[in-house]
Amino acid sequence: MSDWRERVSGPALADFELLMGTVLPSAESTLKRFGHLQPFGASVTTDGDIVRLNADPRLGQNPPARDVVRHVYGSARAAAFARRSIAVVQTGRSGGSDAMRIDMEHRDGQCVTVVVPYAISRFKKTYTRGTLVAGPCEPRVWKDQLQAIDLRTADEVAIKDVWSDEVLKNDA
Repeated sequence: MSDWRERVSGPALADFELLMGTVLPSAESTLKRFGHLQPFGASVTTDGDIVRLNADPRLGQNPPARDVVRHVYGSARAAAFARRSIAVVQTGRSGGSDAMRIDMEHRDGQCVTVVVPYAISRFKKTYTRGTLVAGPCEPRVWKDQLQAIDLRTADEVAIKDVWSDEVLKNDA
């Protein structure tokens, strides 16, 4: 994985590792099984429990990805007092490849995005994970804590430059 771990403080690092260990295997399993992924989230409560955040059933069957992401962030903001951190997973395109985007945010204001390129072979039913790329993101739950992590170096590409918000699956 990228060196994002070295740039995140203790409590946020522990929560982000817990969230990545939860959402990444879940997302990959869904992609392997179904070939697509509805956005979802997970959060760490103040007690250290993991809570999964899914689409509101009132959004209907197969709602647009943007609506699901908006709902996940809205429910996270509504329960922010009882949460330490959140991760939101969505799919899109990055550098010409299908990719997952995992935005992780901690209540202390730290925020990091991990982009995970992947390929799915429809005929062989195989899933291949590419090299993870990490970078800063903008806080959306704890907006008043503006301590986004700057991971950019001369050799890294900023996440905003490689992620296309224009091409989100399930947005048709």
